[in-house]
Amino acid sequence: MDHNESIAVEVVAAQADVRLERHEPGLVLAVAGEIDLTTADRLRTIFDWAVQNARTVLVIDLSDVTFIGSMGLRLLLETHNQAKPRVVRIVAPHSVNRRAIEITSLDQVLWMFTDLTAALEAT
Repeated sequence: MDHNESIAVEVVAAQADVRLERHEPGLVLAVAGEIDLTTADRLRTIFDWAVQNARTVLVIDLSDVTFIGSMGLRLLLETHNQAKPRVVRIVAPHSVNRRAIEITSLDQVLWMFTDLTAALEAT
């Protein structure tokens, strides 16, 4: 039985696109483009909605993010803090985004994965 339900929501926020998909055990928020000062406020609204509508897990997939600035890192941390008791998992397979998260030590706080499958299957 397939527990995945696609949510037909695509949002364009300046240089960022967002796709939302419902999966077991929660919601996947896939971002493409840039997460920076010009996109963070619009993305925050979408992230807030995702936190409220995720069952137990919110996966933020950064696989198609080409740049993440300090406002993007702040957005990830705020979303993580706001989501409790839900769990936030971050997919960051590319070294550019992963490095930005590691250099700020956010990898010590955020639950990081290199691919979406691993993030969805983690316990």
